[in-house]
Amino acid sequence: MDRELMVLLLKIGTSIAVIGLMFCSGLNMVPGHLMFFRGRFSLLLQSLFAVLVLVPVAALVVAYLIRPVHPAAVGLAIMASSPAAPLMLTRASRAAGRLDYVGSLHLILAALSIISTPVTLAVMSSLIGFDASVDPVQIARLAFTVILLPVGLGLFVRKKYPGVAERIGRPLYRIFLVLLIFILLVLFAKTYRFLLDLDFHSYASVVVFIVLALAAGHFSAPDVFEEKTALALEAAGRNPGFALVIAQLNFPHSRPVAFIVPYMLVFMVLSVLYISWYKRRRGRNDPN
Repeated sequence: MDRELMVLLLKIGTSIAVIGLMFCSGLNMVPGHLMFFRGRFSLLLQSLFAVLVLVPVAALVVAYLIRPVHPAAVGLAIMASSPAAPLMLTRASRAAGRLDYVGSLHLILAALSIISTPVTLAVMSSLIGFDASVDPVQIARLAFTVILLPVGLGLFVRKKYPGVAERIGRPLYRIFLVLLIFILLVLFAKTYRFLLDLDFHSYASVVVFIVLALAAGHFSAPDVFEEKTALALEAAGRNPGFALVIAQLNFPHSRPVAFIVPYMLVFMVLSVLYISWYKRRRGRNDPN
């Protein structure tokens, strides 16, 4: 297949998968849960600070101290600029049992991504030293199109047609998730030689960044198991689909696109280890 056609198909498939997953995240939210932060303004500020400030700072610290190769550093910057992960809405709510907290935070992050993503990406591109060809206005428009708008449409369908939302929410989620996984596998197949050639510092940067992001969420939340777990997963998970869209627009023939694949693999492993560790620690401290 022609290279240009392959790049175009991957871009289209990624956009469809991300928009679909964000739409499903809106379908699966319960409208009553969206008022979770009423009377919890301090928790909201702590959560936003962890996800939108501490995580990008962690990426900068890793880039400066560990010094991964340039494509890896750019990949970290893109992931750090992409909050509101649709996959975390399901994963965090299952692990922590707080769909109200996760759903409310997810919606607010989706709304703020119009501002937070272009600002974070611009700051990090300046400090790390890479040129993003998409200007902040275009990235903001992209965030609105692939994150905020589909979430809003999903919420609208959920409110107006709750029965329809219940019936189609999970099947559609699985379809779009499979599509995104397929795209990630195709990217891995196309770039595995590059990934095999990455040095130790590059892979170490992924591990350290995810550990720092988990810690940022964990220690920013109140001392409640459900909220600590949910915020830690939300902070570290990021939005791989949206990151792929940004990477494909800015670096369609470059290596930062490939770096998202090992990021997600490492995150899945470390998130399981984190949940297991915290459950054991909580069990020792709470004999009842």
